[in-house]
Amino acid sequence: PLFYSDWHSNLCRRVVLASISISSILLFIIDGFAENESPVTFSPIHVELVSDQLTIQPGRPFSIGIYQTIQSEYHTYWRNAGTVGLPTAIQWKLPKGFEASEILWPTPEISKMADYAVWGYHDKALLLTQITPPKDFPTEKTIELTGEASWMCCGTQCHPGFKTLSIRLNSSDTATPN
Repeated sequence: PLFYSDWHSNLCRRVVLASISISSILLFIIDGFAENESPVTFSPIHVELVSDQLTIQPGRPFSIGIYQTIQSEYHTYWRNAGTVGLPTAIQWKLPKGFEASEILWPTPEISKMADYAVWGYHDKALLLTQITPPKDFPTEKTIELTGEASWMCCGTQCHPGFKTLSIRLNSSDTATPN
């Protein structure tokens, strides 16, 4: 009977957490397909694109980062979040000939979501992607790199988010570090 009680309690906790996770995911998906975005009253995270270069050089790889500023008591998720959570993702829409690597993930930290340990990030996170422009890309041209980003930011409640992110960079014969 004692074993059954512990087992049953753990099972109930897992079912509740799974239900919360599935509900958050479904809300995230449904919200992503909504035609009219509703006004956001609270977001525990600010997300933007940053570059390691002020100007880019044809054929020379550079890094673009998804920079997350996360309020205290909240976290985002690593590529393998653990029992619950969704990792940050970006679907790039790049100019012709440009190539993007997968996200290069920094070392995660352990967070708690209910009673479960999850892998993710607190305070700030910089998720890098290596971008390679084509060798024949013209210089003295402004380019815009755009991507559809999605994330899950959780604390006592989860806040799924999505946003079209973009950054403008100039091309030159030589790259200029940022």
